[in-house]
Amino acid sequence: MSHNPSLASQNALIVGATSRLAQAIAVEYAQRRVAIELAGRDAGELARIAADLAIRHGATVRTQPFDALSNESIDALAAELLGRDALPSDLVFVIGYAENLEQSHRDVALAAQLLATNYAAIVRLLTQLMPRLESSRDHRIAFVGSVAGDRGRRTNFVYGAAKAALAAYAQGLRARLLPTGSQVLTIKLGYMDTRLAFGKTPGLITPQPRTVARSILAAMDRNAMVVYVPWYWRPIMTLLRLLPEAIFIRLPLP
Repeated sequence: MSHNPSLASQNALIVGATSRLAQAIAVEYAQRRVAIELAGRDAGELARIAADLAIRHGATVRTQPFDALSNESIDALAAELLGRDALPSDLVFVIGYAENLEQSHRDVALAAQLLATNYAAIVRLLTQLMPRLESSRDHRIAFVGSVAGDRGRRTNFVYGAAKAALAAYAQGLRARLLPTGSQVLTIKLGYMDTRLAFGKTPGLITPQPRTVARSILAAMDRNAMVVYVPWYWRPIMTLLRLLPEAIFIRLPLP
């Protein structure tokens, strides 16, 4: 596979590694002969994915436990990473939870899970890694966010708030790490072909995870800051952001 990255990837840590998108990203890295580290909650599924990557693609793969709802688990991964001579060159955060969004504005436990998984866990981990990130060079950090963070909608505003917070965090981190030569990418993801989207989105314009993964790696290669995937969400969300709120809140959006 030909590519021309602005920064060379030696190894990549994928956090939230059991999702279909994370697995597709891992395949893209494997085809580039990048060593891969998978972090997630389901140890058995991580082992299965790692074995598949090794057998099918000859990849070098490690696995790490990571539970976004456990501060002890987050801190343990941070300690493990800080115990090394160097952090992974690529840090890709695919972690997220997007189920039962309609109920999240009246369910305390569900709201807490959405906020922790989509934002707070990532910040807790990276806050501990910050001294090392600020003192080293040439990392690539990518956050899989959502177009839901661009404007608050009545059906998913807790989820959207978490993704908006993640985008703001990424923007500040991008500025903070600019002197180090590291890059920070925010992916604003629209609908993708997953079980959650099945039957709810038009198939012809709903990309497969592998297509999305290629777009993400291509954006990292060209040192992009913010990308919408698929691309057509940029003009859609631009129009929605330009609408006055008095009009926007009356739109019958899902």
